[in-house]
Amino acid sequence: MSVQERFLSIEGRLRRSEYFIRMMLLGVPSYVLEFVTRGSDDPIVLIAAGFLMIILGILSLIQVAKRLHDMNMSGWFALVFIIPFINIVFGLFALFVDGTVGPNQYGEDPKGRMNPTHQFEEEE
Repeated sequence: MSVQERFLSIEGRLRRSEYFIRMMLLGVPSYVLEFVTRGSDDPIVLIAAGFLMIILGILSLIQVAKRLHDMNMSGWFALVFIIPFINIVFGLFALFVDGTVGPNQYGEDPKGRMNPTHQFEEEE
């Protein structure tokens, strides 16, 4: 799977460690842009930074949706991240709650674990 597919596709599941790394990779440029634009009055800089922040926000929501898929939740719950203060609690939830063991409706377990009851169902 290419880097573009991994970051741009909303399909599949994302384990906690990958979620943390991806959110850090998307968060660092956001903070740099915020720092750069803080003292700027140049409209070109502000528009360019705003455009880049929107792109980074969309990419972040895609990663959140994939993380929610790992917990067998709809990716639409990623929109909760738009709500101030609730997004912090929900972000910690997404970071610390383990994903569904075994395959779920969104794909295979990224850790390669099998649900024991699911394994017996396949043998029959």
